[in-house]
Parts: sequence; structure tokens; C-alpha cells
Amino acid sequence: MITAIYGGSFNPPHKGHQSVVRLLNETVRPDRILIIPAFMAPLKTLADNSPTPAERMELCHLAFDHIPGTEVSDIEITRAGTSYTIDTLETLAKLYPDDSFLLTVGTDQLLAFRNWRRFKDILAMAELAVFSRRKGDGEALRRAAEELTASYGARIRLIGNEPVVISSDEIRRAIRGQIPRTIAGRYLDPAIRDYVWRNGFYRDDER
Repeated sequence: MITAIYGGSFNPPHKGHQSVVRLLNETVRPDRILIIPAFMAPLKTLADNSPTPAERMELCHLAFDHIPGTEVSDIEITRAGTSYTIDTLETLAKLYPDDSFLLTVGTDQLLAFRNWRRFKDILAMAELAVFSRRKGDGEALRRAAEELTASYGARIRLIGNEPVVISSDEIRRAIRGQIPRTIAGRYLDPAIRDYVWRNGFYRDDER
């Protein structure tokens, strides 16, 4: 079986995240896609008044449960601490010893991949599925993929998608009213928007 891994803070999960999962189904057609919200991403600090890890799990269920082939996994949230990809891969390899793993990464992640903890081990354990995150980054992605392949034997698929440019920070600013709140409605499914608003996430006056 091919198990695709899509991890991140998902703070909040938005239509850009959902588009990546749908494209995985259309282009790679894995047997399953594991959505893995991080307990604590290595290179990110959660915004003020962010959902708890359990609440981000619930948001991920709202965002992805209706997309065929997806499973929301609590593997990193249960483990707690900093969520390093290599730790998650090693755990998944024990849970699914007969599976091949496909790790989903975006532009910035691929370009900085050598900074990841034990990145060579990650490349040995998983193929990378690379999604464009910004317009005009195709050449940079091709160069980075060629360098990782030549130097470390990386297996990399460049999906070649039209990027859906959505910023989680922009969504949070819209929820706070720092920019038009209609932006949050444009980028979030109604169920996610309502859950975020009802619980006062990201807003100084509601938590």
C-alpha cells in the first residue's frame, strides 16, 4: 500500500490544505492519506489564542473527513513534544511495515529540506510529493529536486500544480478584524469558520 503523509499545524485548516489532499488523490492516488496535525511544529510558534491540539484535531476532522481516502491521525499529538517528521515516519513504519510512504511537502519545505532533522533518513524512508506554494517557483523546485536526487538519492515527484495562495496568518488576521473578515469566509469551509468563530480562536476579546 502507498500511504501519503500530510502534516502541519493546520492552524486553521483551510481550502488550500484541502486542495492539496484532493490533488494527491487525483495525481498520485495513494491507498490512504494520513492527515497529521503537529503537537508542536519545529520551526513555528502558534499564534496567540490558537486552538489546543485536541481542538486542531477536531478542526482537521471537519476539514478532511468528507474527502475520500483520508484519515486524521493523532500520532504527533499523542506523542507530544516537538513534532519531528523522522520520529513520525519511524513510528508509521512499525505500524505499517509493508507500506511505501509518500511525504507531502511545499515549496519552502523542499528548499530548506537539508535543515530538517535527519533529512537523509527521511529521504531513505519516503518519497517526496512536492506541491507548489507560490507562483513562478517551478524552476527553483526543479533545481532543488535535482540536487537532492543527485546528492542523496532522493525520490521526488513534482506535482506541477497551480498554487492556491492562501496564508494562514492572513486568515487569522481577518478573524481578528485587522483586515476584512470576508477573507476568512472565503478561505474557510463554513463548518470550520463557524467552529473557529464560536470558540473565539485567535481573537483577543473572546478567549
